[in-house]
Amino acid sequence: MTAFFFYLFSALAVLCAVMTVTRRDAVTSAFWLISCFLNVAALFAMLSAHFMAVLQVLIYAGAIMVFFLFVTMFLGDAQRMRRGKGRVVPAVTFLTVLALAWVMTQLLSARREGFEPAPDGYGGVITVSRLLLTDYVFLFEMSGLLLLVAVIGAVFIARRVRRQRGAFLEGGGDV
Repeated sequence: MTAFFFYLFSALAVLCAVMTVTRRDAVTSAFWLISCFLNVAALFAMLSAHFMAVLQVLIYAGAIMVFFLFVTMFLGDAQRMRRGKGRVVPAVTFLTVLALAWVMTQLLSARREGFEPAPDGYGGVITVSRLLLTDYVFLFEMSGLLLLVAVIGAVFIARRVRRQRGAFLEGGGDV
């Protein structure tokens, strides 16, 4: 049964990632990315890394995506195109959360006969922070730098697009 949910959440994560990069609207793309993050959190939960699952939901699906949505909507003209397909993202997100809740109840209530017990502190705050701030501190800092560069690039692109629209409107064009 665990293998079924592993393949389910993995397939949903890949599907949501593909939908993220193929959407034209940045807001819709961001919501697909949130769905992808929730599926990755489910995979962490299945690996008994509950702390990492909670961090995935709180930091990535919560804080960072709210930040990106804020920047997208503040700097760009986030006009949503309504084509009648707007119910797909909430449905996938709802089904992912529902499946995650079911898997969590099954994992917490079932006996684990085929798995070795996880070592003490596996996926806990102390273990993760020790690894993150000692062995992987360079990668941690580079991921922060990558996010900073992405935000600066988004601001640059939004300003350039806004300038081009302004020049177009001043020239008598119609948008």
